[in-house]
Amino acid sequence: DFVEKDENIKALILLYDLLNYRLDVIEGIKIQNDKRVLQKVHPQIRKLVILMKYQAKNKNVKFDYCHEQNNKVYLSRNIYLAMFLLMENAVKHSPFDSTIFIDFKENDDYTETIISNNSRKIEQDEIPKLVQRGYRGANTISKGSGLGLTLAKKILDEYDADFKIEVIDINKSECIYKVSFKFYTYRKHREIKK
Repeated sequence: DFVEKDENIKALILLYDLLNYRLDVIEGIKIQNDKRVLQKVHPQIRKLVILMKYQAKNKNVKFDYCHEQNNKVYLSRNIYLAMFLLMENAVKHSPFDSTIFIDFKENDDYTETIISNNSRKIEQDEIPKLVQRGYRGANTISKGSGLGLTLAKKILDEYDADFKIEVIDINKSECIYKVSFKFYTYRKHREIKK
């Protein structure tokens, strides 16, 4: 009851649990954390926004996310970690005083989640390298190991989640960095594709 009423305590507990899990998967994704349960994506995103807003506060980065999402899709603890890694990446690479946008697109078959933020310039030929283990972007300013995107992509690929990175140029030094992925209302979306 105490935890549910205090967002600071809730964020600390969520972060503690997630960091322990993240350390646990350094050598590889754990099968036991892949139990898939039919649920909505939005509550998971809401928890992650609560968790990430303290890290984002240091840069005065805000979150603007859609408050409606209707489909129930198959999610697991591994997926929660992948979404955390993508949101953490967005916070790390967002400039000061900016906003991270999280949107959903849905139809009867899937829910697509789109996370976008402003970033330093990323060249188009660099996009495939961003998900290579240990690679850090040419213009990056954050201290990272280059493992987060690799792990997130691996998890999402195992879900056949159509993970995609898109970079939209704003000017010579800035771009919009956008990641998207789909979760299907069927256990395996290949069942509905021909």
